[in-house]
Amino acid sequence: MIITISLYSSDYIDNNNGTVTDKATGLIWQKCSIGQKNDKNCTGKALFLNWDDSIKQCESLNIESKKWRLPTKEELETIIEKGSEPSINTQIFPNTNILWYWSSTLYPKAPEYVWRVSFNKGKFGGILKTNTSYIRCVTGP
Repeated sequence: MIITISLYSSDYIDNNNGTVTDKATGLIWQKCSIGQKNDKNCTGKALFLNWDDSIKQCESLNIESKKWRLPTKEELETIIEKGSEPSINTQIFPNTNILWYWSSTLYPKAPEYVWRVSFNKGKFGGILKTNTSYIRCVTGP
């Protein structure tokens, strides 16, 4: 059974296999953060890793035989729920930490820095790749 949830700016489909489809973008998101159990409530502790290890985690993710990757800054912007705190749909992405999540987008003029997003208020910031953040992988267009 597929459950469709429509809140704020996007329509999401919970595919009941650890993935969520954003109907507006066609992107397929990992429902739970890396490190959490792939269950209804995303129980467990999410991993907090450096950028290189985060890329490896996404590339080794094996859900539905798809090729997974870290999302771009622009892709992360599509799941931010503006005007709400936390700034992510917690019904479709349960137990999401509100702190920082990696993007794959390099910071302009400083390739040792990368963009990341906080789902506390949906803000972006740049940080050194050697620091740590949470990970949610994506696949699709």
